[in-house]
Amino acid sequence: MSWTHALLGLLASALIFVIGLVGAGIFVVRLPARYFVEEAPQRQWWHRQRPIVRWTLRILKNLLGLVTIVVGIVLAAPGVPGPGLLVAVIGLTLLDLPGKRRLERRLIELPAVRGAVDRIRQRYGKPRLVLDAQEPRQGGEADGDAGTGSIRPD
Repeated sequence: MSWTHALLGLLASALIFVIGLVGAGIFVVRLPARYFVEEAPQRQWWHRQRPIVRWTLRILKNLLGLVTIVVGIVLAAPGVPGPGLLVAVIGLTLLDLPGKRRLERRLIELPAVRGAVDRIRQRYGKPRLVLDAQEPRQGGEADGDAGTGSIRPD
């Protein structure tokens, strides 16, 4: 192995790390604060499209979810830099599976994942994710608001 190959490997690893962090950060910031307590997520815009367009988009979304989960698993491997578990959770949210919400909730309740998500959301002025339906709504987050309130969590 030459120094060129080692350098290319290092650059590829750094690029994957940065892409994973940026992608995970954007997703976490845009996720509605009450995503885990709402019964039915808001319908996507593609539900108003023709059936062929709707099914094509749904298949593409699920394929993207599978690829994202695989990338998350790779990033979670020892020696590979990147937010692996967080990327895998993001991929899971893209899939249409029965029981998906329960599994997402279990993963987000892991202390390492919850801590990372809370820190990212706090940095961008977003409220903490609500995991208990009994928690009151946080200021600035009206019905239908995608968690864009400006209240900083304590």
